[in-house]
Amino acid sequence: MGLDAIHKPNINFYKIVVMLIVNIVTDFAGIAIFGNIYGVALATVFPLVVGIWIGYWSLKKYQNFSIWQIPVIGYKEFKILLHEKFNFKTTLLP
Repeated sequence: MGLDAIHKPNINFYKIVVMLIVNIVTDFAGIAIFGNIYGVALATVFPLVVGIWIGYWSLKKYQNFSIWQIPVIGYKEFKILLHEKFNFKTTLLP
């Protein structure tokens, strides 16, 4: 979503293609190593990590940020949403 938001859908497309290739390769490797469906389930982690890495690396070219800032900013935005949209008291949340 971040790459589309900064009008870079071509980078996002290549990221998805690489994730698909990694998914297929690791699925077959998982079946070959474990011999059952659990290998495919474990192989699902690899495309996710590759997608996060490519997305972070690509976005870092356009905006300087740390990967640790993502959950912190998301949490703050969530608190603001609860307060403004639903008039929810966020005093229980740190």
